[in-house]
Amino acid sequence: MNTEAHILQLLFFYSNLSRPLTLLELRRLLIDRLESVSLLEIIECVDALVAKKRVYEQRGFYGIVSDASIARWRIRQDVCTDEKWREFLASRRLFRFTPFVEFACAAGSMAMGNAGKLSDFDVIVGARQGRIFTTRFFCIALFGALRKRRKKLSHHDSASNKICLNHFVTPAAYCLRPPHNMYWAQLYKNLVPLYGSAEALAEFFRANAWAGAIFPNDRRHYENSSRWKRLGEWMLGGAAGDAIERWLRAYQQQRITKSLADGPRGPDAQSELGYMPRIIHDDSELEFHPDTHRIDQMVKNL
Repeated sequence: MNTEAHILQLLFFYSNLSRPLTLLELRRLLIDRLESVSLLEIIECVDALVAKKRVYEQRGFYGIVSDASIARWRIRQDVCTDEKWREFLASRRLFRFTPFVEFACAAGSMAMGNAGKLSDFDVIVGARQGRIFTTRFFCIALFGALRKRRKKLSHHDSASNKICLNHFVTPAAYCLRPPHNMYWAQLYKNLVPLYGSAEALAEFFRANAWAGAIFPNDRRHYENSSRWKRLGEWMLGGAAGDAIERWLRAYQQQRITKSLADGPRGPDAQSELGYMPRIIHDDSELEFHPDTHRIDQMVKNL
């Protein structure tokens, strides 16, 4: 695939997110694909595509769609996303109080930059090995008590600006399990560290180098856990913690199994859940994406 084809593929993908790109963003997204390509080459290639009317430009934003409002779409997205980040960053402090959370990264629309007014806050939570169910319990309890957690049946206004705790990983499952596609690659390339030690975050990003994920090596994250977090980890770090983890595992597995049995059924459903679900619930990973139809449609024609 040549430079022009890579550029068209990226612009088409982000057009599905109603997000035109700048030349600098194209350069960043092309780094892992075309290491030797220069910004000048990208500019020349994009200019040629604009001349052929295969790409459209407005106020420095480039997209596939011929629409005079593409710049307005992007500016509206950026303003909305910036407003939501203030709320999101205020909520991230809660991870400092949650036992066994090793790190947290922003995912979903907040990472991709296409958040809308009703968007929630997807996070990937790194849990200590052997304590994933305990970690999930404390996250649900703390964020739920403060009304910061998106519940299973929350939609639209009730889900806006709520933390969606749908993915927990331990070191054994840092690397995203296949199948991989362009959506997952772009998502993991754009993950934003919220909390955690530089070492744990760097290990997680290294495990996902397949997506071009690069840890920014920025130590301004909330590495300092609270005394309550450290106390909880000390109290639950031994045999008593092992027993509680086993009990929480049995209890949560029962709840998860029942919840999945009652999952949504749509016209394109291939299971009792939805279209090509990504559901994992074991000792190394908890992932709950019950329907990936939108993701599949987004990448099908790339």
